Amino acid sequence: MERFRFFVVLHCLSKYNGERSIYAIYHLLQGKKSSQTIQDAKLFKLESFFQLMQQLSKKDINDIIFELQTSDVISLTRKDTYILTEKGLFYLENYKKKYPIPPYLNGWKNHKKALLLWQRFSLAVQTLSFLLYENSSFTPVINDDETQRFVKSYLKKIRNRYDTAGEIFNEVFSLLQPLPQMQAEIFVLHLSGYHRVGYTIEQIGSILQLDTEYTFLLFQAVLHYMIDTIETNPIRYRHLMSLVEQDDQSIVPLTQSAQKTYELL
Repeated sequence: MERFRFFVVLHCLSKYNGERSIYAIYHLLQGKKSSQTIQDAKLFKLESFFQLMQQLSKKDINDIIFELQTSDVISLTRKDTYILTEKGLFYLENYKKKYPIPPYLNGWKNHKKALLLWQRFSLAVQTLSFLLYENSSFTPVINDDETQRFVKSYLKKIRNRYDTAGEIFNEVFSLLQPLPQMQAEIFVLHLSGYHRVGYTIEQIGSILQLDTEYTFLLFQAVLHYMIDTIETNPIRYRHLMSLVEQDDQSIVPLTQSAQKTYELL
């Protein structure tokens, strides 16, 4: 039970405290667009984890629950609903020390913006890197057509690619400098450029001896921190600001009733 996913399930169960079934965890991590999931995220203060572990299936959740219950870490209160035992509370405290959650992680607010920022930024950096070496032939790290069109349009506006590269470097360095070294390192290792292929999240986790899913969460946390900081200081981070999604639709599209629920909350 040393994997990060066990901590996430225990953390959610402790927040729900027997008021939600285990499938509320699944819907939260999947980012289900429903009034109930919004209520869960807000009322139980679980916005951080919204849509951040979509790789977990219902079977995965059930397998985790089975192992936790078999180990006497959780106790069944009613069908598909559990609370933590004293042993479970002890485990949770140890997990919190092993897997600290960055305070700027906010899946509900930033999950879509984070994806767009990473796609645009990583492709822009890779393309600019190759252009600086007078090489325009490479395999793009992002295959999404819309992202490629966006980056092409962005780069066409650049007058001096060398000055722009230096300014982007300074903006990113300024952003990453206050972060814990490990989080900054995860972000940088994931980037690709000329004669440099970025490491996958799995490879980075192996290099840093971290759980893969926890590595991914830390990477997302860096993106969330960057978005919040950039939007607070758009002039200072003007290059990066141009890569951040400005559309209000960056928050998950909701049904009419779900939108009303969110506004009331």
